[in-house]
Amino acid sequence: MKENRLRVVLFCLPVLFFLVTFFLYQPHKVYTILPVKDTASFNVYTYSDSIKNAAHYSSSYLVAKDHDSITFRYKLDSANAAPFAGITILSKTHEFLFIDRYDFFEIEIEAFKGKRPQILFGLTADEKINGKGAIEKYMTKDLDLVQGQNRYKISLDEFATPSWWYVDQGISEKDIAGIAFTRLHMINIQNCQLMQRNTEDRITIKQIRFLKDTRWFYIISVLLAVGYYLLYYFFLVFRARPEKTTEKIEIRYTPIEMVNQSDLDLDKLVAYISSNYSNPELSLKMIQQGTGLSETKVSYLLKSAYQLSFKQYLNQLRLTEAKRLLKDVNVPVSDIAYRVGYGHISHFNRVFKEHEGMSPNDFRKKDH
Repeated sequence: MKENRLRVVLFCLPVLFFLVTFFLYQPHKVYTILPVKDTASFNVYTYSDSIKNAAHYSSSYLVAKDHDSITFRYKLDSANAAPFAGITILSKTHEFLFIDRYDFFEIEIEAFKGKRPQILFGLTADEKINGKGAIEKYMTKDLDLVQGQNRYKISLDEFATPSWWYVDQGISEKDIAGIAFTRLHMINIQNCQLMQRNTEDRITIKQIRFLKDTRWFYIISVLLAVGYYLLYYFFLVFRARPEKTTEKIEIRYTPIEMVNQSDLDLDKLVAYISSNYSNPELSLKMIQQGTGLSETKVSYLLKSAYQLSFKQYLNQLRLTEAKRLLKDVNVPVSDIAYRVGYGHISHFNRVFKEHEGMSPNDFRKKDH
């Protein structure tokens, strides 16, 4: 009787463990900013480059704000070299969430003309930096809109701190190494990066929320449960069976040669990026469509093989070709930037200087 009770308890242990873990981890927990029941939980402001230039500036203004959506219009001014305009969604409590507890950012967005709006997170940390106290760190992501699609789910790993932020703060990556910027208090949604000047665009946001990656939670849960029940079966059932003596039979066969699938996937991935890196629109989604590999798989392969993220790998590839062209071809730097896949010459110059410690023109002069 006691043995039967023990078997029942042991059999039910994985279920109990799963329920406790599910309750603590809350894999399906979603943090929703929009739509909301109470729009008073946050403020919405418009902003533009008018702060820096009072004579010529871009414009942005709210069209509508309610429980279900936010709509704003903007127009970029042609007099500015790098115009910008958008809206800020600011938490009234100075904190929406701890962003490190989530894995994905999901947004439902519609643009009248724009194709690549930019999303910017404002994050803070409790720690001081160079005696300045807590500062606000920005992380950005250019969102490539697809015709006929309004909802986008983006891994938070794709958001990166822009180089201009380090310059503006007068610090380097080493100064903030080990500091966790986890408190999200602000979300900016601003103009399309490819938008023509003096052309009005309208953007509507219908949903903003943060989600967790539930896949690994269930995969690990299933694997642990399978392993547990195999051991359970072995110790409580199989071990009780009488041993059978069998005659050893030698079986001859030809071994099957197996090819590592990850190597094949990496070859296919590298070949695709090598053929398409000059496309300024190249993204993880485009690679997924071209190779059949998921965005997560692409990031994993590049990280495992080269210890680089997709963005870092793509930049290294483009910069390698750019350096070759700067040495061997006598064409303007802007032509080289566009040839290797950079849509903006200013972005190319900034990335080149970050990696090489000098501008493209200085690099060309050095080798001549």
